[in-house]
Amino acid sequence: MATSTGAGSLPELAHFGNRIRASGSTIYYHRRGGIHAIQVPGGTGALHVPYPSLAGGADAGARLSPFEDFWIDDKSVLGTARGALYAAPLSGGPAELLPGYGAESPSPWEEEGCHYARTLEYVYRACRIGQSAAVIERLPLSGGPKSAFVSLHGSRPSPLVIGGQSLYFVDREEGDDENTASIFATPLDASAPVPVARHLPRPSLHGFLDGHLYFVDASIARGQLWRLRSDSSVEKVTVPDNAAFSSLPDETRFASVGGVGYVTARALYRLPSDAGTTLRDVVFRIRTDNAGAEVAHCLPNRIDTTARVHADFIDLVASDSRLYYAFSLVDHAKSTWEDQILELAP
Repeated sequence: MATSTGAGSLPELAHFGNRIRASGSTIYYHRRGGIHAIQVPGGTGALHVPYPSLAGGADAGARLSPFEDFWIDDKSVLGTARGALYAAPLSGGPAELLPGYGAESPSPWEEEGCHYARTLEYVYRACRIGQSAAVIERLPLSGGPKSAFVSLHGSRPSPLVIGGQSLYFVDREEGDDENTASIFATPLDASAPVPVARHLPRPSLHGFLDGHLYFVDASIARGQLWRLRSDSSVEKVTVPDNAAFSSLPDETRFASVGGVGYVTARALYRLPSDAGTTLRDVVFRIRTDNAGAEVAHCLPNRIDTTARVHADFIDLVASDSRLYYAFSLVDHAKSTWEDQILELAP
């Protein structure tokens, strides 16, 4: 059963690309004004942590600074906005700026989006800082200020992944051209990056499981899923020929439950209930002892041309033994959307 987290008109689709988080059966998600929370299944969503306010602006709405990413801990909700860290009680309420951080003015270069990863001690932030410059910053959870951790040679930061005691990221090195990049790893406690996979066609990192890094690249038109093993060998993860992986980081998500990985993709299907071949979102199940991925879930049609309705994927997250899939049903005939969350069987 799907749980609705709200509905609205099409101009309000600002929550696409934003992460959701889960703690047990409680889902936390972005909505107007702040982070909302809802019990799944069947709960009713409500504002849980208002976005922090900034000085200036004509009204309170104009002074809100939405979190670029956020996380749920045992006792708090942590959020990041404009290079600063905020914390609110897990029970809800206003978010306070952590000591040592200042609310910074927005940079025009950050409009292209920043990427985040976190450990128990730090948040790592990859962002563009100039026309041809990007950096990975390290933000201490114990209090600021932040500091530059790795200077990137490329100007377009991409997703970060933490695995073991290393931070993995994509950058250019000697030998890469405008269509290729390399994967680097650096210890979490020191900036000493080394390449672990070189000269790949537009790689995008997505997850880490049992010592192996998973990424998608453009080696084939429909996108290819790869496994970078702990011995630095690269292994293709085979999927059915009807499946495709998006080159956009927000459209491919990775989560793990009980030592098993799950990754989102799209696939063409013709099921008994379909009038013809349809494009559907799918979730693949990945086991480290298997070279292939199997279809764990096949979700509703992405596009119903008759009803002018399509389903847009938002996020995939795991908590304990639960797996949650968030999507939005967009009705073009009515110019409305409704966000929903499904609990999927692992």
